[in-house]
Amino acid sequence: MLGKTAWWTTLRILAEFDARLPTEPLDVLLERAKQRSGVLEELRAEAVVQGLSGRPSR
Repeated sequence: MLGKTAWWTTLRILAEFDARLPTEPLDVLLERAKQRSGVLEELRAEAVVQGLSGRPSR
Protein backbone atom coordinates (compact mmCIF):
# COMPACT_ATOMS: atom_id res chain seq x y z
CA MET A 1 0.00 0.00 0.00
CA LEU A 2 2.91 2.33 0.52
CA GLY A 3 3.55 2.18 -3.20
CA LYS A 4 0.00 3.27 -3.99
CA THR A 5 0.18 6.05 -1.41
CA ALA A 6 3.43 7.27 -2.93
CA TRP A 7 1.93 7.11 -6.44
CA TRP A 8 -1.19 9.11 -5.54
CA THR A 9 0.92 11.61 -3.60
CA THR A 10 3.16 12.14 -6.60
CA LEU A 11 0.22 12.60 -8.95
CA ARG A 12 -1.45 14.98 -6.49
CA ILE A 13 1.68 17.15 -6.39
CA LEU A 14 1.87 17.13 -10.17
CA ALA A 15 -1.80 18.13 -10.35
CA GLU A 16 -0.87 21.47 -8.82
CA PHE A 17 1.15 22.20 -11.97
CA ASP A 18 -0.84 20.38 -14.63
CA ALA A 19 -4.52 21.16 -15.15
CA ARG A 20 -5.02 17.85 -16.97
CA LEU A 21 -4.85 16.09 -13.61
CA PRO A 22 -8.01 16.67 -11.57
CA THR A 23 -7.25 17.18 -7.89
CA GLU A 24 -10.50 15.98 -6.32
CA PRO A 25 -10.34 12.34 -7.50
CA LEU A 26 -6.67 12.21 -6.58
CA ASP A 27 -7.47 13.46 -3.08
CA VAL A 28 -10.05 10.68 -2.70
CA LEU A 29 -7.64 8.02 -3.96
CA LEU A 30 -4.85 9.28 -1.72
CA GLU A 31 -7.06 9.25 1.37
CA ARG A 32 -8.30 5.74 0.53
CA ALA A 33 -4.74 4.47 0.15
CA LYS A 34 -3.77 6.00 3.52
CA GLN A 35 -6.77 4.38 5.23
CA ARG A 36 -6.03 0.98 3.73
CA SER A 37 -2.40 1.28 4.72
CA GLY A 38 -3.48 1.93 8.29
CA VAL A 39 -5.76 -1.12 8.31
CA LEU A 40 -2.99 -3.30 6.91
CA GLU A 41 -0.59 -2.04 9.59
CA GLU A 42 -3.09 -2.96 12.31
CA LEU A 43 -3.52 -6.43 10.82
CA ARG A 44 0.24 -6.85 10.54
CA ALA A 45 0.70 -5.93 14.20
CA GLU A 46 -2.00 -8.41 15.22
CA ALA A 47 -0.34 -11.13 13.15
CA VAL A 48 3.01 -10.44 14.85
CA VAL A 49 1.46 -10.75 18.30
CA GLN A 50 -0.36 -13.91 17.34
CA GLY A 51 2.70 -15.42 15.66
CA LEU A 52 5.12 -14.68 18.47
CA SER A 53 2.82 -15.51 21.37
CA GLY A 54 1.01 -18.46 19.85
CA ARG A 55 -2.33 -16.99 20.87
CA PRO A 56 -4.91 -14.78 19.17
CA SER A 57 -4.42 -11.05 19.74
CA ARG A 58 -8.14 -10.43 20.21
